Amino acid sequence: CNMCAERLSVSRSVLGGRSYYSRRNYDASNNSNTRSLYNIASIWRGAHRKRILSRSNGRSQVKHVGINVQYARFIKDYFTTLINLTWSLTFLIFIFVYLLSWLFFACVWFLVIAVHGHFDNSCVQTVQGFGGAFVYSVVTQSTIGYGDEFLHSECTSGTIVLLLQTLVGQMINSVMLGLVFAKVTRPRKRRETIIFSNVAVIYEKQGRKVLEVQIGDPRYDAVVQCHVRLQMYWNKLVDRETDQRVLHTYDLDVGYSTGHDRLFLLTPVVITHVIDESSPLHGITSASLQRNEIEIVLILEGQVEATGMTVQALTSYTNDEIVFGRKFVNTTYRRNGVWEVDFSKLSKTVSSYSSISPSDYNFLTSTIQTFS
Repeated sequence: CNMCAERLSVSRSVLGGRSYYSRRNYDASNNSNTRSLYNIASIWRGAHRKRILSRSNGRSQVKHVGINVQYARFIKDYFTTLINLTWSLTFLIFIFVYLLSWLFFACVWFLVIAVHGHFDNSCVQTVQGFGGAFVYSVVTQSTIGYGDEFLHSECTSGTIVLLLQTLVGQMINSVMLGLVFAKVTRPRKRRETIIFSNVAVIYEKQGRKVLEVQIGDPRYDAVVQCHVRLQMYWNKLVDRETDQRVLHTYDLDVGYSTGHDRLFLLTPVVITHVIDESSPLHGITSASLQRNEIEIVLILEGQVEATGMTVQALTSYTNDEIVFGRKFVNTTYRRNGVWEVDFSKLSKTVSSYSSISPSDYNFLTSTIQTFS
């Protein structure tokens, strides 16, 4: 019948496609030595090339030169500089500032007491020597409360010093409290729970070549108003004789006009860039990709639901981390009536070429034998 004949022709074409890819893999295995040498060269080149963006913490690894007053600029923006410091340095500065203020006002109290009667209790009661002046300075600034030591109301200079130290102490407390609060509430650690795939893939999808990466978030309180961007940094060769290269920056469209760049990470999401005529990756192949220095930076921004603060998570993929002819496997499925996400498969890929299941293969084989 016509239906059987049509099904038979489809079966032969599918089986033919299966044998074609089997032969292709066999032919590729004959060139394993060449491919191994090529991979070794790629690994050596990648090990000696610094990334633009660190994958561990998402920070820039670009070295800044030609700025003579760089540290002066950082000092002017002192609050941001202090926030970016590590906690160990923050605690050292915390201790240093308080000790410095206590020592400074201890010297001032020592001079005040020395001027007013050489420690005859005419200004501050029962304070003797520099050690006593230091203790009195700590008690005054920390507002612990005086014991036997107290300031006489007739001591005008002591009253002025008391007011100054109280104001300075309140200012230091405000700055340090604001610094610690800003560091604690900073949503930088929120990005640690956002997981990116270890590789990016390029393959044919519905007749179009696409670049894809996958993102997942295992926390139940998902990042809200989340959107993503892809930027490509291409160190292009402009002069082969002098090996001169120029860094070009391209914005890869991931659906800005259609709204596909806005995400909700309830389950892992695949970010797709269509490689068409307008894409800077148009016409690129696996071989040409390895000959160029390319790094694709992924920027994810959103708001933390608990605090409303903006969080930014970044990662990057070099040309050695972009795989051709592979696609990501499914990570979300229903089991026993419950949706489950297997994050261990977030970076797992399979071949993107056409294939059929063993049961379909047996059915098609028996069909061909029947109608042959």
